[in-house]
Amino acid sequence: MYGNGDPHSRPYEIALKGRDADEFYKELQVAGVELVSEPRDIPWGRTFLFRAPDGHQLRAYSSLQQNQ
Repeated sequence: MYGNGDPHSRPYEIALKGRDADEFYKELQVAGVELVSEPRDIPWGRTFLFRAPDGHQLRAYSSLQQNQ
């Protein structure tokens, strides 16, 4: 059971899929968005974390290319 037993207190993560995580990171950086982590490789692609204006942490990622 998560949290205090309240099902509404379960942790969750919103992830946004794009074509190029590194390019999106650069766009957010230029826009002054709070970046929580730098892009990094993961088994299924590239990912990083950033913070939305309301304070929520979001994940952005891009998948590996089929032909790699």
